[in-house]
Amino acid sequence: MQVFRDRADAGERLAERVRELGPGDPVVLALPRGGIPVGAVVAERLGAELDAAVVRKIAVPAFPETAVGAVTADGEAIVDDRPATGMSARAALASVRGRGAASLTLAVPVCSPDATGALEDTCDRVVCVLGPPQLRAVSLWYERFPQLGDREVQELLQRSAAL
Repeated sequence: MQVFRDRADAGERLAERVRELGPGDPVVLALPRGGIPVGAVVAERLGAELDAAVVRKIAVPAFPETAVGAVTADGEAIVDDRPATGMSARAALASVRGRGAASLTLAVPVCSPDATGALEDTCDRVVCVLGPPQLRAVSLWYERFPQLGDREVQELLQRSAAL
């Protein structure tokens, strides 16, 4: 079932898809923690700036992996009880759109078709390398998918800023 070796491989493949779109002067925003390594590769390949889009999932108390909403760093909350809608991405996109982004492309290595469809109204386009009908867990599509610590994320952001 695994398709990507690791997050760097996912970033390489995603960067190719985004490059095909010919974005003008992109800024890559990635969700901490796991999205930062993918975003770092995409930003490097596109010669773009990398930054973090800080979002906090609002979980169902009995099921902490199930999101009913998300809140951004600027305090904007989105609550939705539909399954597999990409709440964190939706909140981040709405926040960036609210700050005047000219164009928004959601680019992810793996995303359920349900989430892709639900997110298309929040951005200008969605780019997804892999859209399995039964996503279950993102980690299943990677050979190596270790948990990342804050230090690793900070180092990737600092390294990207130095480029």
